[in-house]
Amino acid sequence: MIFPCARRLRTGLLAFAAMAAASFVPANPAAALDIGAKGVLVLLAGPIKPGDSIKFRNFLKAAPAGSYHAVVLASGGGIIVEAVDIARQIRENHLATVVDAGHFLCASACTILFAGGTARYYLNANHIADGDRNSHRGLGFHDGNNALSLDPQHYSGRASGMVIDAYYEFGIPAAAQLVTRAAPNQLYVVSGETALKLGIATRLTFP
Repeated sequence: MIFPCARRLRTGLLAFAAMAAASFVPANPAAALDIGAKGVLVLLAGPIKPGDSIKFRNFLKAAPAGSYHAVVLASGGGIIVEAVDIARQIRENHLATVVDAGHFLCASACTILFAGGTARYYLNANHIADGDRNSHRGLGFHDGNNALSLDPQHYSGRASGMVIDAYYEFGIPAAAQLVTRAAPNQLYVVSGETALKLGIATRLTFP
């Protein structure tokens, strides 16, 4: 049982740590996925590449159980298979996910990481308009792509299918409709209102 005062303290720490995370996550993420921690938060920033799911698993194993409550995300995407594995670990460890649309972008395969959260906080998304092509922050979706595809935009139906399957696996099938809203080389960002309506986000603020 969590007493009310303890629950409020935990929530307060989470909110404070989320605000402090802005000073940790680089404005221009590195060429590899950075994994770090600040208080009760795990911080993931940068492209998702081969081996990152193992790196994330080892990171979690190195800390005592219950050390972390949520994962803050800032990534333009990457390898879908790796993202699905990381999202499963997030769900298995009962971690929430956080995207601060006021500061960071979580696009493409990163949206799979966000989907893995047991609770999904989409913060400061009130300024995000659905489909805004000029926005480089918030949750961004697009058709699947593969560098080896012969399509001019590197479209990959298999990649799109893998992303859609992931949304179904993590219980947010309505997100599947967003995959086709933008070409593989573009992004369709979603407002906080839409993310909440479709069940992509569970809250737009901390409780």
